[in-house]
Amino acid sequence: MGDSRAYPVFRTSDAVEAWTQALRLKALLEECDDEVILMAEVLTVEDTRRMAAVLPDARFDYVDPRWTP
Repeated sequence: MGDSRAYPVFRTSDAVEAWTQALRLKALLEECDDEVILMAEVLTVEDTRRMAAVLPDARFDYVDPRWTP
């Protein structure tokens, strides 16, 4: 037995557009689990505040910035 999973990649700088796309993809599922995980890289303080306003119960973790060699 196994689970069917899909990991779509959608890049945008607009938090509202990302949320709308996540809801559209969720609506395509036959069944929804009790838990849904949404990961996003929020790069500015302003964007973080906007995301927190949309998702007040979300968990925000600090991630080290990526460095290219």
